[in-house]
Amino acid sequence: WYLESGRERVDSGLKNVTLAPGAEEGCRLLAHHGVTIAIVSVTWQFAVETFAKRLGATHHIATALDWTTGEIDNFYGEDKGPWLEQFMSEQDLSKDQVASVGDTMSDNSLLLAAGTGFCVGGRCMSIEGVRQRPDANIFDLAEEILNL
Repeated sequence: WYLESGRERVDSGLKNVTLAPGAEEGCRLLAHHGVTIAIVSVTWQFAVETFAKRLGATHHIATALDWTTGEIDNFYGEDKGPWLEQFMSEQDLSKDQVASVGDTMSDNSLLLAAGTGFCVGGRCMSIEGVRQRPDANIFDLAEEILNL
């Protein structure tokens, strides 16, 4: 239905999506302190691009849809950790310099790839070392990340 609706109509609907509590404020705080923000998602690239702009994320990866051909380039949960590891290598970041936030089991490889992982929403697998914050406000997580 995305292709039939057209990119402009789909994008306009994304502007009204409610984000997690404190997401915009938390990302602004991190950016203010020079923290690079990346969004790593299995959802559609067009949605992730919209949220990246809204949150000030400078890097993002997601499932791509070619609006002309309808071809899909899937990005899966198991791709998240390797993507983050490659990103850390390209940015010359050690594992200890990276925190990740996830909310589903598809984020497990991402949470394990970072030096500090936070599971929000309570739908991640219980992983040793991953901080469980089921009712977290993202602004509070941002403050916690800055104090690591």
